Amino acid sequence: MGASLKRIGLITPEGVKDAVEIEIKHAPIDRVLTRMTKGFLARLHPEIDRRELTFRLAQLDQFKLNDSSFDEIRKALFHFQRGNGVYRCWYSVDSRYSFMGIWVDMFFDPAAYLVEHTSDRRIVLP
Repeated sequence: MGASLKRIGLITPEGVKDAVEIEIKHAPIDRVLTRMTKGFLARLHPEIDRRELTFRLAQLDQFKLNDSSFDEIRKALFHFQRGNGVYRCWYSVDSRYSFMGIWVDMFFDPAAYLVEHTSDRRIVLP
C-alpha cells in the first residue's frame, strides 16, 4: 500500500486541499473478511456448515451509512462491536433453511463492507 501513495489535490467547496491517494488491493481484504465471517458463523451459528457457503463481498459507500434508510435496515439486524468505534458489525442469518446471511462490517467508521453468503444446499421441507 505504501508504494502506491500519491499526492493529489482534492477539490472541496472550500477550494483545493492537499490529500493523499492510496491503492488498496481487494483480494487480501476479501480473504480477511471471509475468514472473519466464517469465524463469526462458527461462534454464533455452529449448526451451519461454512464449507457449503459461497461468499460475495462489496465495499460500501460510508457516506450512505448515515442515511435514514440504513437506520431502518439496522433496526432489523443484530449488532455487536469491539473497541470504541474500532469495529462494528450488523448481521442477519437464516440458520434454519437457506443459510443465507448478510454482514455489514465497519472499521473506524470510514471503511465499510458488505459480506453476503448463500448456500446451494437443497432444502426439503416437512
